[in-house]
Amino acid sequence: MSINPTSDYQRIFSIGIKSKTVKNELGANLGSTYHEVYGNQLDTNCPPGVEEQSGKVICFALGSKRIMYVFAGKWHGPDGVLPPIEILRSWELSEIVWKP
Repeated sequence: MSINPTSDYQRIFSIGIKSKTVKNELGANLGSTYHEVYGNQLDTNCPPGVEEQSGKVICFALGSKRIMYVFAGKWHGPDGVLPPIEILRSWELSEIVWKP
């Protein structure tokens, strides 16, 4: 687990979970595939990651505006572009992020 402060170190910006021992009441757990969580559709709330999240896809958890799922997998496409669903469907949930 990582607790990330705001740039002024006055508040919590986000909390990241990368341990499979932590369970998620919304259903998806670390190691779940994109397909298991979202099916065969590209979710409109899933932008490609940038900077330190480059090469990943970040999606809001279904039914939440504070919890995000970070999916990672192999793809050699351009940075800033979502992979096709045929590739994305096998990517695994690698981190759960909560933002207050």
